[in-house]
Amino acid sequence: MTQQLEQLLHHHASEMHITIDKALSAAQSEEDIRIAFAKSIDEFILKANLSLDTGTHEYRAGTGSIDSKYGFLFIEYKNPKN
Repeated sequence: MTQQLEQLLHHHASEMHITIDKALSAAQSEEDIRIAFAKSIDEFILKANLSLDTGTHEYRAGTGSIDSKYGFLFIEYKNPKN
């Protein structure tokens, strides 16, 4: 990993932490969390100039579904009110 990308990742992780904390406080559903998290991930992909497609959401896999999929990264969100 280049030093520039590593610095960007460190900076964005801090920003993402703040964004997700705010989203958790205001969220009424799992979907609210997914939207905030996806926006933050998509912003990082653009800033880092990664050749990764934006996420696929509510992705069907076998007999179930995955909340979000970014390449080989699978994310399952939970309702913050449960």
